Amino acid sequence: MPSMYDIYENHAVEYDELVDREDCRGELAAFMRGFVGRGERVLEAGTGTGRVTALYAARAASVLCCDRSAHMLERARSRLAAHGDRIAFRVLDNLALAGAADSGPFDLVVEGWSFGHTVSDFPGREDETTDALVAACRACLAPGGRLLFLETLGTNTSGPVAPAPFLDAFYRRLEDEHGFRRTVLRTDYRFPSLAEARRVTGFFFGDRMAASIEAAEVPEWTGAWTLA
Repeated sequence: MPSMYDIYENHAVEYDELVDREDCRGELAAFMRGFVGRGERVLEAGTGTGRVTALYAARAASVLCCDRSAHMLERARSRLAAHGDRIAFRVLDNLALAGAADSGPFDLVVEGWSFGHTVSDFPGREDETTDALVAACRACLAPGGRLLFLETLGTNTSGPVAPAPFLDAFYRRLEDEHGFRRTVLRTDYRFPSLAEARRVTGFFFGDRMAASIEAAEVPEWTGAWTLA
């Protein structure tokens, strides 16, 4: 199993094998349609291959997609080609996100499954890293702008729970210190077969996860943290 950052730097195709199977009942897609207003200017951090962007791009006036990986953004360009006249791309690390303010201000800052990785890079400094990420987002907002953070609440679990202590600390800091509101979404994966479910999840999450998969449909929980 490659490291998470190796996947982001070199394996966009394999990454899409996983994420394109997520949200099989459309809960995340429906949430995004209800949350992103028509004509809004959006900044997205940790865009990856553009799977979240694709859920709302048709509604936005403009989107600036940022990611530390040029490899992932190249895949996003292809996925989002139909909206190319309204989408720009920039290689930018999450902690440097305030640098995107020169293209703003933005009505909405979105991130998906990205800030949690940044928090994990600084063990024991979860609070400080969370505060820095929120501050970087706020620096890019127009008056009245909003924040939306999408993060995992568990894969192949019976209910939503932070899958690691550093993520629990991150989520608690968002809610207790910054006033974010949490919404829980059921975003299960659906694969063509059990064998495919094990192969794809094993590449991304490791052999232990693959061995625990018992069906082609794999439970997945997503938290949507919002701040108006």
